[in-house]
Amino acid sequence: MTSPLSPGGDLSEPFTNKPRRPRLRWGLVALALGGGVIASSFLLAPAWQAAVPVLSGIGVAVLLFLPLYWVQDRSYQAVKQVAVQQQVNAANVEQLSRAVEDVQEQIDATNLRLDEIGPATNALISDQRKADDGAVAAFLEAPSWQNTVNMLNNARRLKAVGASIGCQVGKSGRWLFFQDHASPARSSNFEPGLPVFLDFTETAESWHRGEEVQVFMLRVADALKRLGLYPSNDGFDATQIFKTLGTTVKTALDFRHDGRDVGALYVIVNHEWIITERGMESRTPGIENREPL
Repeated sequence: MTSPLSPGGDLSEPFTNKPRRPRLRWGLVALALGGGVIASSFLLAPAWQAAVPVLSGIGVAVLLFLPLYWVQDRSYQAVKQVAVQQQVNAANVEQLSRAVEDVQEQIDATNLRLDEIGPATNALISDQRKADDGAVAAFLEAPSWQNTVNMLNNARRLKAVGASIGCQVGKSGRWLFFQDHASPARSSNFEPGLPVFLDFTETAESWHRGEEVQVFMLRVADALKRLGLYPSNDGFDATQIFKTLGTTVKTALDFRHDGRDVGALYVIVNHEWIITERGMESRTPGIENREPL
């Protein structure tokens, strides 16, 4: 088998630095042979003195072959090492190139064509509106604390409603104002939760996470009684209060999604008029708003 370290060896074979004992033995043999030929040329009989220059030339040639062979062998090893390193570098470059191509293919797969951007964006907008409507529907189905907070957070994300949303207590003329639980409160006489202010007073009852809605509304009724604002059992309709809250939020979201800017909604006065941060606004497009509050 041809050694990869010898001239003519296969450069694809791995480069090693193992001792080359056969070459060392052949070098010693050549050294002994060359020296012996030169030495023996001087021991020839006088009749053979004419052969001394020839034998000496042969011995010198043998001796000169050793350094020339060593230089050639070292040069070959250097070339071999460079060739192996070039093969490694080429493999690394090819591997890196494939990795870059794979990443670029992934990027290209996620990028939309120009004609795809519009439909994809409209689909996301439609999904967002469905999510907002779904939050209102979930609240109207089961007005728990969590469903109430989810619905209000969705509306306030679009600034569709104000920090307080007013709901009339039956036809008594009394109001409950559902305050933004993340906003500064007008009063500090309640614990953290979803505060509901009682009519136009500084008194609030806080709806706590996990508290059943009927238990919370019982506390609200008791608080109204203490303030002398309770409209009677017939006038206190908890179902209507939460229905009004859901309708108010749904109306505000529809304004935002339909592109009608009336400002943040606070109160639905009746089927025609609403109160926003800008004052009185008509629910019918084209009618000018009233004086600001």
